Amino acid sequence: GEAASELRWLLGALREPGAMPALGAGGSLATTINDVIEELTEHGYPTAVTIDGDLDRVPVRAGEVLAGVAREAAANIERHGAEGRPCTLVASIDDNAVDIAFINEVATERASSSGTRSMGLLGATERLATVGGTMETRREGRQWITRVTVPLAGLS
Repeated sequence: GEAASELRWLLGALREPGAMPALGAGGSLATTINDVIEELTEHGYPTAVTIDGDLDRVPVRAGEVLAGVAREAAANIERHGAEGRPCTLVASIDDNAVDIAFINEVATERASSSGTRSMGLLGATERLATVGGTMETRREGRQWITRVTVPLAGLS
């Protein structure tokens, strides 16, 4: 059937060196972002998404790192976010960089501890550094913003 021929195509493409890296990376990043949004929404954090640009342009290594960071940011929202309040994920991709921001409301009773960074985000910062990326977290009123940037110039 259709699934079998698609699988054969995928396996063939994987065997062909250099045939699929961009698709593989963007695919996994796009898939992870979709998974993360579904999971957040299911767990009581309705998430709106804006993607400007093509995730498939993100190189493999950067895509893998960003996928991991997206999962970590989502876990952080579930730990510290105000349940039932909307979240936003904004991704922007151009020739120079990938920029992803996660915005969520902080649960008021946990607001005092929101300045402490989780170990997960610390690990994410270290992983980002391996592809020249940076992470910035800040609080604006009730909102917590996690912003991740990875330069694409010179990455392949």
